[in-house]
Amino acid sequence: MRIFWLVFLTVSLFAQDALEILNSIRIHAGLAKLQKDSHLMQAAKAHVRFEASNAIFSHFESPSYKNFYAKTPKERAFKAGALSGYILENISHGQENFAQSITSLMGAIYHRFVFLSPYIDRVGYAKEGAYYCYDFGIHKLEKLCRSGDTTEPSFMVDLCADGTKVGYSIFNRVTHYAGKPIVWPYDGMREVPVIFYEEIPDPLPDRKFSGYPVSVQFADGFKRTDLMIFRLYHDGKEIPTILLDAKSDPNSLLKESQFALFPLRPLDFNTRYDVVIRYKDSKTKDIVTLRTHFFTKKIAMPIVTLDARRYKPITLFASRRYLLYLRSNPKKPLFFRYIACRGKCTYKMLGPNMMIVQNRVKNEGKITLYLSGEEKLTLKVVPPQKGRRD
Repeated sequence: MRIFWLVFLTVSLFAQDALEILNSIRIHAGLAKLQKDSHLMQAAKAHVRFEASNAIFSHFESPSYKNFYAKTPKERAFKAGALSGYILENISHGQENFAQSITSLMGAIYHRFVFLSPYIDRVGYAKEGAYYCYDFGIHKLEKLCRSGDTTEPSFMVDLCADGTKVGYSIFNRVTHYAGKPIVWPYDGMREVPVIFYEEIPDPLPDRKFSGYPVSVQFADGFKRTDLMIFRLYHDGKEIPTILLDAKSDPNSLLKESQFALFPLRPLDFNTRYDVVIRYKDSKTKDIVTLRTHFFTKKIAMPIVTLDARRYKPITLFASRRYLLYLRSNPKKPLFFRYIACRGKCTYKMLGPNMMIVQNRVKNEGKITLYLSGEEKLTLKVVPPQKGRRD
């Protein structure tokens, strides 16, 4: 599973250690901290070594390639010494550090639900080059695999490395969540990204991008039809969205208790959004209304929105920095290909349709943006005292 673009960090952290970042996320989401597991650390380390040495990005390994360790996350955990084969795994590629990697994965809905799993309490992680791996497990299952349980007539025989039998009812108790709804972004969160691009597998196969998704996971036993309202608002006005649940998920990965709300368009910067969730409590049958809010990323520089289909000439001030956002149809999008300014500007891509440009033109000049589909836009640069931005 690969995340293609990092826009902004979802959690502002100075720490670069993966465990600190993951635990900060889980604490804000109301979940228990993770503890580092030596066996999972070894499994993750072996996998990124395989990926990096073969330039392969995959959850699976093949013995026909060098540095092969074991085929699947479960088999790698067993080989590293883990007793339980209940393993969840997230991987990413292309980021500069753990903070960027985890932020990218938190922006991708299937990967987010792994990081926010209420069952896991152990983690192993590793980085080699631009390859990252995170393996998760459950300590109680390790203990069950060590002690065994053969008193139940119905039991699992493929959970433990040595074939130790674990009863289904005990397994279900260990992997059961009965807590409060897990909402992301969490209530009051700041610096939230504004856009979601792509994920493998893709939850929105007919769109190249959308707004940053809002998600909620309820206690186990929650029925999909018990969710009555899941909406996003700005200044009291509802934002058009797509609701993904166990029925509408094109990849059939979401559980009955998991829901994701995708805004049809990227969110605005420097903006507060409100979330309203109304549902029927599985135990009490009461109707509960949950209200949260979050704030999107603050941008100190001017934001210039470009629309290639209805383009109006844009004038920029010389020697200034701007964030350029290219607006287009999410189903048939246009993206930046490259920028031409004769060495008089620098830029950093934040996504296929978003970049920061620092123009170094001292007096007058122009910046040409070349887009996908052979289209181009020209921005005029003038001295500040003569300038006007439309």
